[in-house]
Amino acid sequence: PPPAGAEALMRGFLERVAENNDMRGRAAAQDFVPLVVPGAAATPVGYVPAELAETFAAFDDVFERDNDGALVMRPALDTMEARSEAMADVTASLRERGLAPGWRDELVVVAEAFDAAPAFLIERACLAMVGARGYGVHINGWTSNPETGETMLWVATRAKTKPTWPGMLDHLVAGQQPYGLSPMENVVKECYEEAGVDGALAAEARPVGAVSYDVVNEKDQLKRDALFCFDLELPWGWEPRAMDGEVEAFELWPLDRVANAVAGIGEAPYKPNCNLVVLDFLVRRGYITPDWPSYLRLVSSLRSATSQ
Repeated sequence: PPPAGAEALMRGFLERVAENNDMRGRAAAQDFVPLVVPGAAATPVGYVPAELAETFAAFDDVFERDNDGALVMRPALDTMEARSEAMADVTASLRERGLAPGWRDELVVVAEAFDAAPAFLIERACLAMVGARGYGVHINGWTSNPETGETMLWVATRAKTKPTWPGMLDHLVAGQQPYGLSPMENVVKECYEEAGVDGALAAEARPVGAVSYDVVNEKDQLKRDALFCFDLELPWGWEPRAMDGEVEAFELWPLDRVANAVAGIGEAPYKPNCNLVVLDFLVRRGYITPDWPSYLRLVSSLRSATSQ
């Protein structure tokens, strides 16, 4: 039978999933305009808020509007390099006007699907502006207590100085998928940069699937993400090191405490998208079992988005 309190926990779990797939709220009346790249993708690569689409359309050497109102990149921009250069000019102009906060100087791919040829590259801070699919790697760093056999999960607390989600709980390691690296190469890079995990140990991370979500963010932009999930078993007694100043603390938590944090019961909250990855981990480790109420609803909801 499910443990006492399973009903309250599941209620919180489903609320976290719903928050990551909230297409309502402030953007209820917001129209999104398809972003079409002729010759590079058969379907739209993104969906731009209508008001922002007007701003993009003003760059008439880069975009035109078709009869259906879609935002279409000019066919003369017929290579990834040409399109990327044009988008760099557009986003730099938006940045100068204060419309692209949180600039990272980090390029990510815009494409029809993860394994499709890139249509163009764009500054990471502008990805949600164009409503393109984004990808990341999230690593569950776990270990077993050798005396009790209990599974424990490393939990990071984000620095209060971070511009996004300051002070919230996070994974041991997580990062946006950049241009030019495979997910596994990105795991190894991020593991060292964020937690001081050496390359040989990081390379033992196992790919265990993906979660996905579509959400309208606080700027009324469409965030469509798929997160590649990895499990990394760490030696008992090993401790992470905060390498980049983005983590306030690392702590090793029992799964009961992790579950309470996700459910919003008596702990600080996780960064929103981390909840999906942690829930997937709790399902795969057998912490959440088919005996729990709404089990199948939860499991199916972790991959409910359109991300490919």
